[in-house]
Amino acid sequence: MRWQPFLLSGLLLVTGCGADASSATPPGEPSPAAAVESASDSTEAGEPFDWLGHLESDQDNVSVIFDDGRGTAWSTGADEPVPFASTRKILHLAAYSLGVADGSVGPESTVTLREWQSWYVPDTDGGAHPAALEALGIDPADADHEVPIDDVVNSMIVFSDNAATDLVRDHLGDDRLHAAAAQIGWEPTELPSMLGSLISLLMPNESETDHDVLAERFREDAEFRDQVLTEPLPSWDRQIEWANEAGLVAPRHLHELHKQLVEDGLGEAIAREIAIEHLSWTAVDGLTAKGGSMPGQISESWALRNPDGTLASITFAVHDMPQQSWLTAVMDFSHQTLLHEALTDPETATRLRNAVGAE
Repeated sequence: MRWQPFLLSGLLLVTGCGADASSATPPGEPSPAAAVESASDSTEAGEPFDWLGHLESDQDNVSVIFDDGRGTAWSTGADEPVPFASTRKILHLAAYSLGVADGSVGPESTVTLREWQSWYVPDTDGGAHPAALEALGIDPADADHEVPIDDVVNSMIVFSDNAATDLVRDHLGDDRLHAAAAQIGWEPTELPSMLGSLISLLMPNESETDHDVLAERFREDAEFRDQVLTEPLPSWDRQIEWANEAGLVAPRHLHELHKQLVEDGLGEAIAREIAIEHLSWTAVDGLTAKGGSMPGQISESWALRNPDGTLASITFAVHDMPQQSWLTAVMDFSHQTLLHEALTDPETATRLRNAVGAE
């Protein structure tokens, strides 16, 4: 049976026409892209992407942490910060879940659609934001529509809506995110502004400006906002350079945060329930998951409850993929087949371990 795609979401900026194109690739509609593939990445039409071949040939750009929950654990690159795209939104979920658990955040508290949309740059998120609004039955033109913050959080996880992510951070405050990270001994050097980071890509002359400052200008200065909305997307090479600098996280931090969040809610039973509710949106029983992609990158963090009650987990990140290889991989979701089989089949886990060169 073909594995049904259910996880990969995030910022899909790459255009089909190369450096001069100005519209983002919508979900499910990849355009032909001019790029040179390595031999190991070549894929015949209709065949799944050769993930084991790619991982073996490009081990320097791969990070994996694996734990079957029954005594077998291994990793490669666990402590080296790498870009994680939307997978890092697990931190925002942790902060929200803890806030609801201690009573300081009300899941039914509302924000207006106008507030939500103020963080949104159209046609830069692979259709995530429009899909989230459609799922909620919200008319995009109804700016005064009130949305429960819990629905915004769900859109951040399920659809990987970047505007939702920035709104959740603004709603919670940075102290909550830092406090959630501190539960596992993580001290983030930065908290991402998805909007500000995007603006720095679109406007090279603002690349050194603080991302939070750029986001605030976009939301408050109509002239600046209009300017941002007219900027074309830069070349693939520039997108790769930008993506590789965006929100670096040591894989071990996301892996431990996800595991502890679904195991004991970081010490709060209610937080555990909330996190599992938002992360358990796939068709696989017992699986909690968040994934993401940015140009040249694919990442995932999964935890799967074994039939015996133990918790298997895997965190996976690749970056600097060739453009055509990335476009192929990002649309066929075969990495998800590989990860699921690694969690459920020891032989596949061994093949993955050998491919990435883990100790």
